[in-house]
Amino acid sequence: MSTHETHRRVTDRVLAVLNALSKADDLDVHELSERTKIPASTIYRILAATNDAGFTRRVATGRYSAGPGSIPLAQRYREHALKHSAVAQQLEKLVADSGELAAFLIPYGNEALCVEAVETHRTLRCSFSTGATQPLLYGATATALLSRLSQARRQRTYAHYDLDTSTIETIEHECNRAITDGYAVSTGVLDPGVWGASAPVIDADGALLGTVTIMAPELRVQGRTNRLIDMVCRTSDELSGGKA
Repeated sequence: MSTHETHRRVTDRVLAVLNALSKADDLDVHELSERTKIPASTIYRILAATNDAGFTRRVATGRYSAGPGSIPLAQRYREHALKHSAVAQQLEKLVADSGELAAFLIPYGNEALCVEAVETHRTLRCSFSTGATQPLLYGATATALLSRLSQARRQRTYAHYDLDTSTIETIEHECNRAITDGYAVSTGVLDPGVWGASAPVIDADGALLGTVTIMAPELRVQGRTNRLIDMVCRTSDELSGGKA
C-alpha cells in the first residue's frame, strides 16, 4: 500500500468514527467497531487522539460521545458557508413562494445531510430537521447530489451499501437524467405520498456545495410540479451565483 493510500485509509477511519458518533448520544468501542467495521484496537487509538483534540469525549466507562470541539466547527460553517451564501434567506423565500418545506442538504460521507430547513405553517406538511440524514442513494436529493459527484466518489458510495450491478445502473441512469435536466424529481421513494424536487448548488469553480430541495405531500403538487421545479431551480441558480 502506498503512503498516499495509507494516509487516506487512516483519514477515512477517523472520519468514520466521528460520523458514527454524530448520529448517537454515545457509543462504546464495541458498538463503534460494529458500525464502522474498524477493529476495536484501532478505535481505541483513534479515540485517544480525538479525545485529546476535543472532538470526542469519554462520558462513562467505555462509552464515548461527540466532544465540544465540534461546536466551533459547526458554528463557523453556519456563519461562513450558510449565512454568507444567504441559504436561510433563499429557503425562506422559497417556502413563502411555494408554501412547502424547503431544505439545503450536502453530501456527508455516504449520506445526504440537512444543514438548513424551513418548514411551512400548513397543517398538512412535510417535516425535515437540521441534522437529519438519509442514504446518498435514492430520492430527488440523493440523485441531485450524486449526479454532481465524481464517478470515483459515487463508486465508493455504491460499495459502502454493497449495491448490485442492476441497482447501480438504475441509479446511474437517474444521475444522467438529472445532469441533463439540471434537477431531480421523485415521488414516494423514501416516504409514501411525498413528492420532492432538488437542484444542485455549484460554486464559481464548479464544485458542488449542496442541493436545494422542496418536499410536499403528493396530493398537493398535482398541476403545480413544473412551477415548483422552476422555483427550486431559480433558488439553486441564486445560490450558485447564476452558474448552476
